[in-house]
Amino acid sequence: MKSYLLATLLALAALPALADTLPTVGHFEMARFTGTWYEIAKYPNWSQRHCVSEDTMQYALTEQYQLAMVSRCRTDSGEMEQKEGLARPLGRPDSPHLEVSFASPWLSLVPAVWRDYWIIDLDARYQLAAVSDPSRQSLWILSRTPHVDPANYQALLGRLIGMGFDINKLALTPQP
Repeated sequence: MKSYLLATLLALAALPALADTLPTVGHFEMARFTGTWYEIAKYPNWSQRHCVSEDTMQYALTEQYQLAMVSRCRTDSGEMEQKEGLARPLGRPDSPHLEVSFASPWLSLVPAVWRDYWIIDLDARYQLAAVSDPSRQSLWILSRTPHVDPANYQALLGRLIGMGFDINKLALTPQP
């Protein structure tokens, strides 16, 4: 009886954490995610502090079934900045739970250089996506085109609110 009571109490204590788990897309095809994505909006963050416009991300599938990434943006000084990184799935190859690193390849063995990069929303045609981390401290809205249909954007914002995101923190990214 004591062990049943203890197990019940532990399960109940874990419920708030489970209820707050960030959902991801159910099906993810890494090969379809390749190509160019335009940043439509983001939570401002330290790594992009100098980026003011024209943010894009280019993904290419590697032989190891990872995504080679090239991030580009126009900086506050007017120059184009470029960073190369890598995204790898956590678990199975079709997992929407990725982790990314823009550190030098020789540092890739250090766990601290990797951060969560979860695909939390993605339309069926792979044209509009939202990416975050389990803590909801980061958020990017990405599109295959520099501009998004307002109705589709508003629908996505509604889904993000439903996931617990503060959309007032989003900063729109100027695109040409």
